[in-house]
Amino acid sequence: MREIDANAAEIRRAGQDPEAIKAQVRASLKAVEAIDIEAITRQALASVNPEAIAASVAAAQTSIAQAEAEMERLESRLEQIDEQHEDDDD
Repeated sequence: MREIDANAAEIRRAGQDPEAIKAQVRASLKAVEAIDIEAITRQALASVNPEAIAASVAAAQTSIAQAEAEMERLESRLEQIDEQHEDDDD
């Protein structure tokens, strides 16, 4: 508001009403103050679906287990191949 008051003459020269601008700023500030951050937070938290999260985690764990099993299978296969090569070298 001080900035508007300090530049009131320039604002008027530009064809604007400093008091109207201050009124708009006050209205904007009231609108911002009226925003209920806690209500928004509550709504956001209420929209979280624990069952869906649990299902996603379970699916991820299953995928990890499958990947680990595949890695173990491949490691076992590589060990067998290495053993065959060692036997062939003897």
